[in-house]
Amino acid sequence: MKKVDVIIPTYKPGMEFLDLIEKLEMQTIKPNKIILMNTEQKFIIPFLEKTKILEKHSNIEIHHVSQTEFDHGNTRHCGVQFSEAEFFLCMTQDAVPADKKMIEELIQALQQNHVAVAYGRQLAREDSHILEEYTRNFSAARLAALGEDGSPLGIGTLGEKCIHRVLKFTVEPDEKKHEQSYLGSVVDIMNCGGVYEIQTRALRKLLPKLRKMLPNVPVTVIYPIIRKKTLSWLDPDS
Repeated sequence: MKKVDVIIPTYKPGMEFLDLIEKLEMQTIKPNKIILMNTEQKFIIPFLEKTKILEKHSNIEIHHVSQTEFDHGNTRHCGVQFSEAEFFLCMTQDAVPADKKMIEELIQALQQNHVAVAYGRQLAREDSHILEEYTRNFSAARLAALGEDGSPLGIGTLGEKCIHRVLKFTVEPDEKKHEQSYLGSVVDIMNCGGVYEIQTRALRKLLPKLRKMLPNVPVTVIYPIIRKKTLSWLDPDS
């Protein structure tokens, strides 16, 4: 079994932090150690006494730094120095695994000879503000789909509309699950949730696919609707 240590900088952790620890312990590949790089010991003591987290999880170890010593990169680097595992995973105290295979899938990506680093995208929480949800989900998808300059990335994207490509990355960030063959057709997305079809024009075009697939797999249809249209003059004289 692969050994993985998880490094988490903490600062005044709340009760949601317990959810993170529980979800880590439920992983198919469990953390060898959970190394907390905590800022200011005085702030975490009441939390430790209230939750008894160290008694419940013997693989947690805590190292303290002061606020003046804290640095996003260097504090994580110091945490890595306490690890002797084959792999280490850096997380934030508010990022909770979405499923039980997070660590397993990150390690799987590292089995390829040309891969040195694997990462996951933090999704917005269900109770998050709509602005945070939009920023995390849609903006990250737009960058993955179109790049910094807004140009579609990759081979075979020439005939694909930008909105269609961005929505694919919004629904499923893993591009390997895009454009999958299933029952003699190519579907936009196929993952553990089933088939996802994005349609920006007439929905009737999906009927042949739906008749064929619905008896075999759940199908979700994504149909973007314009909420607000804005017209801007690029050249008033033209």
